[in-house]
Amino acid sequence: MTMRRLLQTVLVTVVLGAGGCSFFQSSNSNTPTNKNANSPSRSSANTAAPNNKPVNWDAADRHVQDAIDKVLSQKHPTYTPKDVAADVKEAMRELGKDEEDLKARCEGCQDKTIIAGQQALVSLTEVQKILQSPSVTELNSQIKGQVGPQLTNANLKLQEAMRSNTPPASPSPTASDSPLIKLEDKGGYGIWDTFILALEVAGGVLLLSFIVMGLLHLRNKSWNKLETHLGKLAAQVATSREGQKELAERLSSIGSAQNDTNSRLQDVHTEVRSLARMLRESASDRGDRRRLSAVQGYSQIDQPAQKEEPEFPVSAVDYLGKMTRFANVVRPDFQNGILVNDPDGHGELMLIRDSRVPDDTQPLFVVPRTTQFLTKQDFYTYYEKYYDCVRPSAGDVWIIDPAVVEKVSGGWQLREKGVLEIR
Repeated sequence: MTMRRLLQTVLVTVVLGAGGCSFFQSSNSNTPTNKNANSPSRSSANTAAPNNKPVNWDAADRHVQDAIDKVLSQKHPTYTPKDVAADVKEAMRELGKDEEDLKARCEGCQDKTIIAGQQALVSLTEVQKILQSPSVTELNSQIKGQVGPQLTNANLKLQEAMRSNTPPASPSPTASDSPLIKLEDKGGYGIWDTFILALEVAGGVLLLSFIVMGLLHLRNKSWNKLETHLGKLAAQVATSREGQKELAERLSSIGSAQNDTNSRLQDVHTEVRSLARMLRESASDRGDRRRLSAVQGYSQIDQPAQKEEPEFPVSAVDYLGKMTRFANVVRPDFQNGILVNDPDGHGELMLIRDSRVPDDTQPLFVVPRTTQFLTKQDFYTYYEKYYDCVRPSAGDVWIIDPAVVEKVSGGWQLREKGVLEIR
């Protein structure tokens, strides 16, 4: 038998036993008589005189609250003085015509209850006088300022009267008021009563025992489930840790591979720049040979001076010192995205070109006009678009690879960024 069926059996047994006990007890019991049937009511002290209607504190308070709501209302159209006066009149009718009438209708009330009610009645009378004045035609701010405090005071006094008029809690019934039959009237416990009592006690103990057993069973079952879940959770945590270790190892290997790739890319980048420099030098040599072949028919005195370009890397000071006669100042044209000549000579870049040779037969370089940076911000402000620099800072400017430009309509356009180094 499962625990659930066992508990159901016990409950059915207890219910049947309790029903049988009640049946036998009712058959052997006498109907109790009410000794206080003819006694006067305890609440007669608060009952009003026969010819007077008792004070209805709750109704009076509701009418006063309605009047306050209408005075404070912001709805359009607003309430009229007659609407508020009607609520005040209803509240006064629940309290009494005057103070003596209220006292007579509240016969048996405490003194502080009567005083609070009379004070509320006085405040309501003042409000009624103000609202019934012929000059009062609307609830303007002045009238609200006059009747609002009076209504609030009446509301507070009514609340105080209701609190003081609340009757005390009725005392608990004594043994003499209980409808149960006293044991001494029956002459003590009988055999049947003793058997019924023992049966009830046994049923209660049995029920309590099965309840405890059921709770213990549920606790053990819940604990077993908890242990199972904790075991599964521990296994998942261990698996997660192993996966994290494996992921960390993979990330480490990926980081190493990325570092190797970066190193290789740097090498490739260096080789590409070297190749580009060689190509530029080769193009320059071809241009020089074409120029020499073009002027072989002329005398030696008419030949142009050869451009002696220093090799890179070179400091900006040395490079500009040797190439000044082949350089002109240029500045960025941000609107068109090109470099243009700067007649004023305020540009940040120098265009290196031989004006005696066509632009398509010679490499065109732009180099920094500044030979020394005061701060690293100088690089980011003026030269970041045209040059790369690993660690920009204050110091002397060295040109590792020059920036290459090409001739376009209106100026020159960047074709290949250069490389700077600060020493």
